[in-house]
Amino acid sequence: MQLSIGDLIELAETGKTGNIELDSMAKIVLYECSNMLEFEADYYEREKKRNAR
Repeated sequence: MQLSIGDLIELAETGKTGNIELDSMAKIVLYECSNMLEFEADYYEREKKRNAR
């Protein structure tokens, strides 16, 4: 089964999508991965703006 980005977002937010349900440890890991990706995206945008000056 392949998951779309929407499925991954739903998993991160609710812990389940379709016929997949995550256990508590998987929910924590996916949530933290999501946080790291958001941090990296914010950092990239800040660096892009800083380097454009």
